[in-house]
Amino acid sequence: MQLYNTLSAEERAIMIDNAGKQRLTLSFYAYAHLQNPTQFRNELFLAWNPLDVLGRIYVAHEGINAQLSLPADQFYAFKDSIEKYDFMKGIRLNIAVEHDDYSFLKLTIKVRDKIVADGLEDETFDVTNIGIHLKAKDFNKLLEDPNTIVVDMRNHYESEIGHFTNAIKPDVDTFRESLPIIEEQLSEHKQDKNLLMYCTGGIRCEKASAYFKHKGFENVYQLEGGIIEYTRQVKAEGLESKFIGKNFVFDHRLGERITDDIVSQCHQCGAPCDVHTNCANEGCHLLFIQCDKCKTAMEGCCSTECTQVIQLTDEEQKNLRRGIKNGNKIFKKGKSDVLTFKKTGLENHPLAKPAQQNQMIQKIELMAPAGNFESLQAAIDNHADSVYFGVEQLNMRARATVNFTMDDLQEIARRCEAKKIRTYLTLNTIIYDHDLSVVKTLLAKAKEATITAVIASDQAVIAMARGIGMEVHISTQLNVTNAETVKFYSLFADTMVLSRELSLRQVKKITEQIEKEQIKGPSGKLVEIEIFGHGALCMAVSGKCYLSLHSDNSSANRGACKQNCRKKYTLTDQETGFEIEVDNEYLMSPKDLCTLDFLDQVIDSGIKVLKIEGRGRAPEYVATVIKTYRDAIDSYYEGTFSKEKVSVWMDALSTVYNRGFWSGYYLGQELGEWSAVSGSMATQKKVYVGKGTHYFPKAGIGQFKIEAYDIKIGDKILVTGPSTGAQEMLIETMYVNDSVADKATKGDDCTFKLPFRIRMSDKLYKIVEA
Repeated sequence: MQLYNTLSAEERAIMIDNAGKQRLTLSFYAYAHLQNPTQFRNELFLAWNPLDVLGRIYVAHEGINAQLSLPADQFYAFKDSIEKYDFMKGIRLNIAVEHDDYSFLKLTIKVRDKIVADGLEDETFDVTNIGIHLKAKDFNKLLEDPNTIVVDMRNHYESEIGHFTNAIKPDVDTFRESLPIIEEQLSEHKQDKNLLMYCTGGIRCEKASAYFKHKGFENVYQLEGGIIEYTRQVKAEGLESKFIGKNFVFDHRLGERITDDIVSQCHQCGAPCDVHTNCANEGCHLLFIQCDKCKTAMEGCCSTECTQVIQLTDEEQKNLRRGIKNGNKIFKKGKSDVLTFKKTGLENHPLAKPAQQNQMIQKIELMAPAGNFESLQAAIDNHADSVYFGVEQLNMRARATVNFTMDDLQEIARRCEAKKIRTYLTLNTIIYDHDLSVVKTLLAKAKEATITAVIASDQAVIAMARGIGMEVHISTQLNVTNAETVKFYSLFADTMVLSRELSLRQVKKITEQIEKEQIKGPSGKLVEIEIFGHGALCMAVSGKCYLSLHSDNSSANRGACKQNCRKKYTLTDQETGFEIEVDNEYLMSPKDLCTLDFLDQVIDSGIKVLKIEGRGRAPEYVATVIKTYRDAIDSYYEGTFSKEKVSVWMDALSTVYNRGFWSGYYLGQELGEWSAVSGSMATQKKVYVGKGTHYFPKAGIGQFKIEAYDIKIGDKILVTGPSTGAQEMLIETMYVNDSVADKATKGDDCTFKLPFRIRMSDKLYKIVEA
């Protein structure tokens, strides 16, 4: 039975690369009475090793303290594995502010005397009598109280790169050292001051708050969830961050940025810097702060002596380390005498000022498809941030839906501008010479109508749009798959839709490179990355497909796809003539893309725009999908995104057109998942009932002429129209031919209360189980 690591860190890094999956870094702790910590440790290893969990975990009789990483697609399986223990049900998992796939490269679970080395004799005081937990908003408020003393319960090398303003920061190497120092320093304020404490994830404050209450401090408070949870709440609620700088973390990253403030200096030259590193000399391994300039000059070492050592052969270096206590002679955390600037930073003012401070959280943009006015209004009513649409025949859905005309552009812009919704004209087909005059006219009208931007793939369209000052977005048809390509198109475009073949890990590398290299578009702002989040997937993914051109002389790349891949096919061996048996006759029809169940990972990848596919779909499809993703996105930023909510949202998505769902290539899958049907797998369908004939605004009553299917009280109905969009409701009472009735049939005039206005062009449907 394997209860230990069998791979080296290097081998594990290669496996992570090959897996191509985004990993989440998280931490948690729980105090509990464990009878057998060793058995508990072994159970965790056996449960987590198959999930590819990596990290540093301590267990003891008093509970568990864990910092780890895991593949994003294993998050819920991992959560299930810990919640089978009663004391960890509903436990808060502190998701890292910044992720790194290599934050941990081994799974280490150790049994310790305590989960935090605090040096306390727990039996001498009540460890359950802890301080009051405060959320970010209340913590900020108490910080403003002049009677508050805020204390950083972390070590000096942690607080050096980031801290709360005006915090007391003990100059200590270990947590146990800080407790008596703080008690002595604040001994005169046990009754008259609020003692406000914080640490990385909250675990150190749990024991410390009980200790200080035992020592006579009356008003003891602690930051719930530590700096990590504070940062999440600040972003979700749009609060001002009172924490400045970076949060030190005990993994490969050594820090995650909370604000752009730099509050510390390079320990070697004194330049503003907050990047920790370990001395490249394995016999030293000093933890210190080093800027890029010094890193190059000193070859990653802390001193000239260490630079001389690393020039030796590996065997010579090993010989120097042989012997008792020679393995690491000067290991300290930023206090070695070889460092000129070992006491650095300013108490409450950054050494380097950020470009912008206290910005409100910017949610990702939710982009909705619009194939006609019904769908456009459905997108608007369900709070899309932007819409994209085609005009005439020059878009990739030229035959899939009834497209808008040039004359519709003014009305599209009017409706959307009233709700501050951005508008994008899709002009992304292959363009021939005879199309150029139409393109020129269309762009001019779009510019005149104040359409926000044009989505393009042909260089002629890009050039013509830029020539008249229109914002350009690069279409997925151009297959943008790396940061260098982004850099090239940044000369012309502010937003780029990445190729659908990429994993979230690859997407994140591109967004990080944009930030690192400050890749900016024509507007002068950083390039924004857009990806598809939901809807139909083409067999060719983001490439060029020629099936329908060969079979029907109808080019998919001109928006005239005949959808050959959605048909049944038989696979035949040409040598023998035998038909090869396969599980699914729809050999080339992919399931629909759905990212809702891992939307948190999608947002964490650094994208700015989430695009919903479906310009050929019905308005109720747009309404349901946009509403569902809107709820999910808002839930993420509110900190309420959960497995239970995902289940409800997925049920909602299943009610409208879909071919089954899969995650595309975002989570690292190598092959597609194929649909088992030619059409929809929706759990509901609509049946035409009749049309609107009148609306009584004072009474809020709509009148319909029943032309087909009957309806009755309790039915779920759908009303669609160019101005109405797609509205669903239940019928609670009705009048039929001016009399109270339970049911209306073909030929009847039916009226009932509506929470929205209808028009004579509106259609009435009944929603039934599929």
